[in-house]
This record gives sequence, C-alpha cells and structure tokens, in this order.
Amino acid sequence: GLLALPWVSGRKGASPAPPAADRDAARVAAPPAAPRIPPAVLSYLKSYHPRRPYEPVEGSDLVELDGVPWPSAIATAGPDGRRRLELRGRVYLPPGVTPDEGARSYGPYKLPLAVAAGRGAARIVFRLIPEGSFWMGEDKVPSEDDRPHHKVAMSPYYLQETEATVAQFEPFRRSVGDDLGVDLGLYDAEASARIRENQDDRYPAVKLPRLACEAFAASLGAHLPTEAQWEYAARSRGESRSSYVWDDPDASPSEKANVDDTRLEPTLMRVKSFNDDRTMEGIYDMAGNAREWCRDVHRPYLDTQAVAVDPYEAPRDGEPDPSFAIRGGSYMSPRETARVSFRSNIPGMEYRAKNREAFEDVGFRLALEVVVARDLDAEAVAPEGPR
Repeated sequence: GLLALPWVSGRKGASPAPPAADRDAARVAAPPAAPRIPPAVLSYLKSYHPRRPYEPVEGSDLVELDGVPWPSAIATAGPDGRRRLELRGRVYLPPGVTPDEGARSYGPYKLPLAVAAGRGAARIVFRLIPEGSFWMGEDKVPSEDDRPHHKVAMSPYYLQETEATVAQFEPFRRSVGDDLGVDLGLYDAEASARIRENQDDRYPAVKLPRLACEAFAASLGAHLPTEAQWEYAARSRGESRSSYVWDDPDASPSEKANVDDTRLEPTLMRVKSFNDDRTMEGIYDMAGNAREWCRDVHRPYLDTQAVAVDPYEAPRDGEPDPSFAIRGGSYMSPRETARVSFRSNIPGMEYRAKNREAFEDVGFRLALEVVVARDLDAEAVAPEGPR
C-alpha cells in the first residue's frame, strides 16, 4: 500500500500546520536574497579586452555602482597566468597599486591621473593614458617596417612615467636570485657600476633580457607595453603634430632627448634628464636615453582599412622562439630612431630580438591594463567607438 507521510495533512500522525501568524512572521524574518551580478556586467567584463576576457573572482564582495552590483575583484587567465584586478573607485587595478596621493582625476568616471606601486626609491608611478584613437606608423618614411599608416583604437591604460630604474628593479632582482634561469650578469655589472661610480640608482635598468623584464612586470600585475600602447603614449594620444614626442618637427633630436649623442663617450643618463622628451600625459624618455622592450612579436603591419582595437601580436603556435619588438631611441642610436614610429633594424642596432638577448642600451617600462566599471545604461546609448 501507500506509505504514510506524516507531514501530509489528514493522515494519521500528521503534525498540525503552524498558525497563520507564525507563517507571516517567518516570511518577514527571512533574509533578503543576496544581490547577483547582472548578465550585462558579466558580458561587459568578458568582452572588455579583445582576446583577454575577465570574470569575477569567486567569493569576492559586490560593490554597487549606479544601482548595479559589480564584483570587487576580477581575474583573467592567459598564457602568462591568471591576473587579478581589484576595484578602486571606478577602475580595476592590480593588487598593491593605488591612486597616487593627491592625484587629480579625469573624465566622468573620475579615473586617477596617476597610480603608484611600491615604496621609497623602488616606488613606481604610472600615468593614465585615456582611451581614444590614433594613426600608427607612417607612410612617408623609407622603411617598410614603419608602414603603412593605419588607424588604431585604444582602451584606457596606465604607463610607467619613466623607464624602469635600477632602484625599482633591484628588489625583484635580489628576490629571484638565479631562479629566472636566464643570465643577468651583464645587468648586475652595469647596475653595480652605476651605483658605485655615481652613488645613484636613478638610471634605467639596461642589459636585461626581455624574459627578466616580463617576469618583473608579472610580479606587479603589469605587462610590457604593446607596440600600440607604446606609440599611442609617445604620440600624446595622437595630439602631437610631428613625428616626435615634441611638437617642433624642425628641432634637432639631440637637443630634445638623449639620442644621437655626439660626445666622445655617449652615456646613459638619469631618468627625466630631458624635460622636452616628455609627452602631454607626463611620460618621459620615449625618444632617447634607453631603447625599450615591448610585448609584441615583431611583425609587419597589415595593410587594411579596418580599425584595429587594442592590437597585440602574440607568439603563434609553432613559433617557439620569436623575435620581439624594441622601441624608442637611445644615447647610442642615431637621430632617426627618435621618431615615435621607428621600429626598423639599422646597421649595428636591432629593433627585434629574442627573449633571452640583452643589449647595452635596451631597458623597459611597464604598462597596467585596467578595466573601467562604466555606467552600462549610458554605454548602451553611447556612439560607437573605443571604450
């Protein structure tokens, strides 16, 4: 026969139903449902950066912005590992990176114009490079590597205001010892000589394999800049009217930057030694002092009418040891290398090199890829364009 179910009304042994007043009290006392991240936010995070989707970190708190819950932490998985970003106001930044004290803000989301990581001499300041579009490369130049002139749209990011210095790199260098599996002897000799001779560690960290620069960047939740990020910043977001960081196309580069040094012994200088070698956003030494490693594999530009959004040339399958791009001029390079679009090998100087190679005049700077928590209702009616 049928089993007797004691909780079913009318059967033998059934428990009496609670009074109506008790049922109403239970409904009142029930905790409210926890807010959930809306699908629109999840979709936005997933599609913010081409090929680099973000997702909420499991268990992270929710922060309400414009009446919409956003995760307090997000992360992305990629070939170089999972990177975490944490919400600071309206922008997601790597852990340990905070708005610079006293920094002004920019735009409707009040993005800090400067953020910083570290302390003392090792402190690194990054400047906001707001979103926009620009023409990358040049047509009226002899080298095919710099052509064609093509349109690029950029999301906002932060770029280190100077080349990474010995003071900023040294704590990481001491912490890794020989664990990187790459020869840092050239850097060690250069850094110790600079400090010993000048009692000064504000010189760019050079003679470093790109692999070591990339490892340092990853330790801070940063990257090496893509070529597009590097050139967009060097062109002051496309506002510069010449082929150089500065606006005067007729000025001698050697007067504006530490490049084309005609002294008997050309030399590396402290960062920020040339005030004219500075973009409108406050980024120094992109025309001279030290050349700089970039994130991209060096490849020819595509000749297309399509607008590239946040372009990045990653290593391809079956490409185990590609050559990566180097940008900018240096104290050792001729004046033509001061052009913001320059990316071509010249006699005695390579602008593409392997991950483990190191050069006397090549250093690096860091970029922070961030995510802006936007008002999605406003975005839905905004005109098409880069975020």
